[in-house]
Amino acid sequence: AGQFPKMRGSILVNGIDVTANRTALLSQIAVVSEQNHFFEDESVQQNEKLLSAYYSNWNQEMFLHWLEVFHIAKGTKVKNLSKGERVKFQMAFAAAHTPKVILLDEPTAGLDPVAREEFLRLLQNFVAEYETTVLLATHLDEDINRIADYLIRIENGQCEMTELGEER
Repeated sequence: AGQFPKMRGSILVNGIDVTANRTALLSQIAVVSEQNHFFEDESVQQNEKLLSAYYSNWNQEMFLHWLEVFHIAKGTKVKNLSKGERVKFQMAFAAAHTPKVILLDEPTAGLDPVAREEFLRLLQNFVAEYETTVLLATHLDEDINRIADYLIRIENGQCEMTELGEER
């Protein structure tokens, strides 16, 4: 948020302007993507120590809980995590500051079917427990049909939102 020049209008997350108050925004939003935003040569736990100070609502106990749920050893270097473990590590990191919004960019792309199913199930449990809004960008229709309440299709600058049925 705030990386590109504003074209027109504004973006608010929980009433916070994303371009005016990036520090407050960090506590409200989390990003989970294929891109790495962590220190590769440091351990999972060292990354937590280095980065948790940027979050006013950081909860180390919750971070450690989710690492345990995801079966990620805190001493593992980030560069040694598998693709699936990286996504889970990012989710544990996100959970530790209980954001209001989680942006997921192709989190299940490249995961094997078992890891993908496990991740989607854990994501649903997380959303239910913490009342978090998740925006999931994916090309995998099965992921959308499995867990989404709404579908927002953006094409050629046009945005269309559809409520998905309860028949899942």
